[in-house]
Amino acid sequence: MKKTSFFLLLSLLLINSLNAQFFTGGNFSINYANGIFVEAAPEIGYRFIEKIDVGTSPFLSYSKINGAPKAVYSYGGRVFTRVTVANGVYATGSFEAMNSGFSDSRQWIYALPVGGGVRYSFGQITFYSEIMYDVLLDKDSPRENPVVRGGVNYSF
Repeated sequence: MKKTSFFLLLSLLLINSLNAQFFTGGNFSINYANGIFVEAAPEIGYRFIEKIDVGTSPFLSYSKINGAPKAVYSYGGRVFTRVTVANGVYATGSFEAMNSGFSDSRQWIYALPVGGGVRYSFGQITFYSEIMYDVLLDKDSPRENPVVRGGVNYSF
């Protein structure tokens, strides 16, 4: 009975959110702080009443730290939210899990980047850029603060 109630409530939320819509797209991040860090991530999400976005995003990254003998390839996923605070300006946060390290010594690293961004919409296409600070920045993370991303979404 609890599962039925949950799905009924979820269905009502989706139906009552007349301005709600799904979106998909992706983002790209590059950082040169202590070497090079490059990340690419597709994303899919849901926009409620044009104020709140929630979504998920798998990602792949490459990093080569200055002085390190090898490059590090990482993968993982994140769940994120964006809340519009003014016209085109939003606050954002995500929880991420990244499997990183050399092939013989890999480990899971967790991150909690929070920050803000701006977006520009042209019909169903939205371009955005954001800057965040990882409050959990692990000493073994290939990423450096600040986290800077840019991307594009298509709403349908």
